[in-house]
Amino acid sequence: MQVTLSPSLLGSCLRDLTAIIPAHPSSPILGSALVTADEQGIWFWSTDLDVSGRFRVDGSVLQSGKAALPARRLADIVRQLPGEDMTLDVGDSKAEVRCGRSRFVMPIMSADDFPVFPSMEHADRVVFPSPALSRLVDGTVFCAGREESRPGLNSVLWELHDETSLMVATDGRRLALMELKLKNPTRLERKFILPPKALNQVVRLAASSEEVTVGLGERFVSFELPNAALYTRELDVSYPVYTTVIPKETRLEMLVNREALMAALRRATIFAMPLTSQIRLVIDVGKMVLHAECPEVGESTEELDVSYEGEAFEIGFNGKYLLDILGHVPGEQVVFKMNAPLKAALVVAEHQEEGENYTCLLMPLRLSE
Repeated sequence: MQVTLSPSLLGSCLRDLTAIIPAHPSSPILGSALVTADEQGIWFWSTDLDVSGRFRVDGSVLQSGKAALPARRLADIVRQLPGEDMTLDVGDSKAEVRCGRSRFVMPIMSADDFPVFPSMEHADRVVFPSPALSRLVDGTVFCAGREESRPGLNSVLWELHDETSLMVATDGRRLALMELKLKNPTRLERKFILPPKALNQVVRLAASSEEVTVGLGERFVSFELPNAALYTRELDVSYPVYTTVIPKETRLEMLVNREALMAALRRATIFAMPLTSQIRLVIDVGKMVLHAECPEVGESTEELDVSYEGEAFEIGFNGKYLLDILGHVPGEQVVFKMNAPLKAALVVAEHQEEGENYTCLLMPLRLSE
């Protein structure tokens, strides 16, 4: 195999490709990039067995072929090359990179050892506008868990219905749910539990495209773009019954300026306890006082104007979690919907976008006297 490529184009491809490769591959082949060159073009492939990707790079194919190359080493080389075109020449046991007066040689692995990608030939397909898919992912995936001991929470639930698409993520302490009305009916009823890593990668890839074709197989979901495709395995875990923790009714509501609250929270968390980031909110008619305290650091107190007409009320939150939520809820004003100091609180925009239902939930912290 012999191809000529632009280092800048290949470098962009390798950044997306190495984002899929595991930090510590369980076998050398999983740390490699499969390169194929033929009349279909030049494609680079990578996988961690749950998430797989293929990426097309413009270039000239002088001789067709395929091989598995060490991905991160190739990326390190390409990152240091000048702007002129490079040549990748692959023989039986080694690959050679030439660019100007530079030459690099590295061992290769057999392309036949590279894991087989899933076949999506008979999958159902739905075309999504890229902004809609990105909105679903950005609005939810930040709430997915990261604890290895709770695999069911380290995932995202995606439901596709005829006229709506719903995504939910939760780590057990906070939850984000977004439902969008679709412009074109899918005529499908499907549910998938997917890894956040795949969905975050899709958002990055979709930024340069107007739409994404989503393939829905039996155990895999594909996201297809003109010069890239991502495949993700459905996770074999049980997703929690999230509907039981979302309050159907609330008796206390507070309206507050989002940016003002975020700024106050950033200042308050400087003085919060490191492990809990606890912020005490003392809410009364027309005002809210934020208080944080840490014996080794000091304390912080700040007052904000709010729109609130209910009973005096105290509730505690993890300040960093609340900041995350406020960073994703759109609009100038946000509404807190609450029932009791130890009951789940809802945070929503004052005005929802047309065709959108976006709700964030945060569990309170038990306040110490």
